[in-house]
Amino acid sequence: MQPQAAPQQQQQQQQHHHLHQQQQQQQQQQQQQQQQQQQQQQQQQEEQQQQQQQQQQQQQQQQQHDSI
Repeated sequence: MQPQAAPQQQQQQQQHHHLHQQQQQQQQQQQQQQQQQQQQQQQQQEEQQQQQQQQQQQQQQQQQHDSI
C-alpha cells in the first residue's frame, strides 16, 4: 500500500486535482473487487467443511450397525 501512495503524491503535482480524484476512485473499486473474491473463497471453504461433516456421520452409522 505504501509504494502506491508515493506515486500518487507525484501525480498530484503534475496533474490537475480533478484527474487525481478520478484515479483514487478507480483504485478503491479494485480493492472492493478483491474483497468480494476473498468472501467467495470463504464460502467455498465452508461448503467443503459441511460435506466433510456429513461423510463422518455416515461412517459412524455404518460402524455402529456392523457392531450390532
